[in-house]
Amino acid sequence: MSVLRLLKPNEWPGASAGSGPYRHLYVIQEGNDGPVKIGVAANAACRRVSLQAGNPRPIVLRAVFVCENKPRAGAMERAVHAHFADARVVNEWFDVTPEVVRDFILENFC
Repeated sequence: MSVLRLLKPNEWPGASAGSGPYRHLYVIQEGNDGPVKIGVAANAACRRVSLQAGNPRPIVLRAVFVCENKPRAGAMERAVHAHFADARVVNEWFDVTPEVVRDFILENFC
């Protein structure tokens, strides 16, 4: 397996599926034009639900990558954060489009 593999939307686990033996590197956006969060979770759909609970705007899952293990997923997350550091809004939220983040990950890690 490559370091990361982009999951197609029909491969995304449901929020009730629990977590699997792998880790997700995900790209989530607040609304249709809001900031983008780049993070790691055992289940990206569950993470979206937890983020939605504290936000009045819709939180939309834009991309999910699967990694072979948690340490590798964390390393990829840190690399993506470092690349987009100039666009950081706060913590793991960035002022970029989800497509730019997805394409960067595809070109550099898949």
